Amino acid sequence: MRRIKVVVPVCTDMWNAPVKALMDRYKEPDTQIVIENLDTGPESLEFAYDKAYAELPTVQQAETGQQEGCDGVIICCSADSCGK
Repeated sequence: MRRIKVVVPVCTDMWNAPVKALMDRYKEPDTQIVIENLDTGPESLEFAYDKAYAELPTVQQAETGQQEGCDGVIICCSADSCGK
């Protein structure tokens, strides 16, 4: 089984359900999708400050995914096509 970690780079889980539904729709049957948010960071990515504030914890979440043995990491936010 493959395990993919999806980092939603905000510190709220309000986007997790729609992102999970989208990922589940396109994943292979033998792939597990794990959605995670930041422990610290902005609640949204509206301004350059928010994006800068989210960068380090987002990279740390990706590194944690690697340490946990995930086969891949997706960084997903509404500012890109992943959230649409």
